[in-house]
Amino acid sequence: MPFVIPASVFVEASAEEKGWNLFLPIKICMKPNKEALIELANYKMPFGKYKGEYLIDIPEYYYAWFKQKGFPEGKLGRMMLQMHDIKINGLDDIIQTIKRDFK
Repeated sequence: MPFVIPASVFVEASAEEKGWNLFLPIKICMKPNKEALIELANYKMPFGKYKGEYLIDIPEYYYAWFKQKGFPEGKLGRMMLQMHDIKINGLDDIIQTIKRDFK
């Protein structure tokens, strides 16, 4: 099964960065948004059972429950959805490393 990284933690690379001729068909190419990944890795849950815990340290089942019931509106909801996708695709270690190295 291929893994998925949420698109919101990526920014589109420019044509110059890709080295493409602008007259050729355009292919979407994404690269990681470093600031968004660092923020996601260091964001803490502001309420509930896991209040004060880093989002990465919250178990996947908690995000699965929110996925069924509906994530909160706004930034927190987007980050929780991203974390759900990261966890179900087994990418926790990447975010743990970012949390450790970019506090």
